[in-house]
Amino acid sequence: MRRRLPSVVAAVAFVALAIVSVREAGAAEDVDKQVQKMNKRAMDDYDSLEFESSRRTLVDAVALLRANGLDETPLAAKTYANLGIVYINGFKDRNRGQQQFVNALKITPGYKLDPALVTPELDEAFGAAQKQVARMSPGGPKPTTPKPVTPPTPKPVTPPTPKPVTPPPTPAKPIEKPPEKGPPPVSPDDVKGLVHNPVDESRPSAPIPVRAKLGSDVGATRVFLFFRGSGQEDFVSVPMKNSGGAEWVGVIPADAVQGKSLQYYLEARDARGRAVVNAGSSPNPFIIVLSDSAAPPTNVPEVDVEDPLMRDRLAKKRAQEEKKSTRDHLFVFVMPGFGFGVEPSGNHTEVAWQLQTMGKNAGTYVQQPVGTTGIAISAFHLAAEIGYLITPKISISVLGRFQLVTGANAETVHTGTEQGATTKAFGAVAVLARVRYRFFEGRFHPYAHFNLGGGEIRHVLDIAGAATPDKPLVDKFTADTWNGGNTNIDTYQQLVCKNQSDCKDTIALGYFFIGGGGGIWYDFASHFAFILDVNLLGAIPVGGRQGGLNIDVQAGLGAHFF
Repeated sequence: MRRRLPSVVAAVAFVALAIVSVREAGAAEDVDKQVQKMNKRAMDDYDSLEFESSRRTLVDAVALLRANGLDETPLAAKTYANLGIVYINGFKDRNRGQQQFVNALKITPGYKLDPALVTPELDEAFGAAQKQVARMSPGGPKPTTPKPVTPPTPKPVTPPTPKPVTPPPTPAKPIEKPPEKGPPPVSPDDVKGLVHNPVDESRPSAPIPVRAKLGSDVGATRVFLFFRGSGQEDFVSVPMKNSGGAEWVGVIPADAVQGKSLQYYLEARDARGRAVVNAGSSPNPFIIVLSDSAAPPTNVPEVDVEDPLMRDRLAKKRAQEEKKSTRDHLFVFVMPGFGFGVEPSGNHTEVAWQLQTMGKNAGTYVQQPVGTTGIAISAFHLAAEIGYLITPKISISVLGRFQLVTGANAETVHTGTEQGATTKAFGAVAVLARVRYRFFEGRFHPYAHFNLGGGEIRHVLDIAGAATPDKPLVDKFTADTWNGGNTNIDTYQQLVCKNQSDCKDTIALGYFFIGGGGGIWYDFASHFAFILDVNLLGAIPVGGRQGGLNIDVQAGLGAHFF
């Protein structure tokens, strides 16, 4: 029995190992199928011009392959190549696309692009990537010469020095052992040029580490990271630090990681400060998409890799750009719109008069009164605004409101013998001074505003229900003649609205207005904007006009000039 026990144990171990291997193979197969589906979906989105969706799907596919240790497989090469196609043809980002081709060719040196997708731009970038990979491939005497030379020097030196001296160095050498836990640093002799794997996306308000490898063939002594955020005109530079061997690292600080995207590029310089080689450039930078769903940055260096004066320089740059963007910043908007208002009881119409039989005005004609508070319409107007941005958020402006009265038909009926005929109102003009406060930076600006001004606003009110056979609606000439003592009205009565079952008159508000409102200002191009504006005005009766409330809704286009 004792002799059989090892055989049983070995059998159980073999079965367990087989089960684990089958499971791992099945998991790998599942990941393989999932990534293939993701590649197909991404390229379908690419064909439909949904470039952002295609990019995200391929980035997720790369992350899935890395998480399962499959990022050195032919499928990974295909995924990188598809991502390069999307960057170059979709986003016109050659630098990032070429880097993806380099990743694919490192895995599968003989990889070929799908002929159905090849364009001149893709073909050129793919050729450049092939040359880059060829330069990076190991070989030649350089890597071999240092290796035989370096081992002998430490080995003969360490044995002779030591026996009395060995005790002090031994505690120092274990302190140097932690770096041995990770891979040894790459020698600059093993790198050609400036090699950088672009950062695709990151989270807002989080520092972004940027890494690169610099080869000894370049002859550079320093590497700089240039970056700019949304709305910034100029790039800000941060010196990168050498973290060992060919490795260089820089950090984009958290306070600069704002908005929806960030641009950056790298530049290596020689001892005289001359640019030697770039990864990306000012006209064609790398783009980092900022998203709350992005993975948080990892392995951010603990050492201070930032320029001590960078924060001050960044703050000064922002202040300069803010000052430059708001100085002499004129804007003009043209906004068609419509309005409506609340007419309080006691207001009256402009054209129609009616005989009163009760109250203090009994026996006289008065302008048709508004019996109860209600809604009246201001059908169409055109607003024109010209203003000046004092700061990016505060502006002052003058707004002209030019109303075309439509729908009103109350006027003296033309008979050919009428006297002192009253005509209907055709328009109204109001001018307002406006102070606006915009809430956001960038292109999208919700805002609030305060208005003060004067003029007239007219509402149209249906008064057909007020006319009766014994008390028809008449004009001002008729009312003045009756109120002057001539009661023989049949000889001079002049009606308004020939068909008194369809009679609409105007109510004039003014001459002083105060109010406010809000809206949305969206800069859809560098010098052009769309605006949606809501304006609420209270009319204070001055100079024979009446009080009330008016609400305008207007939308239009505008331009701004520096």
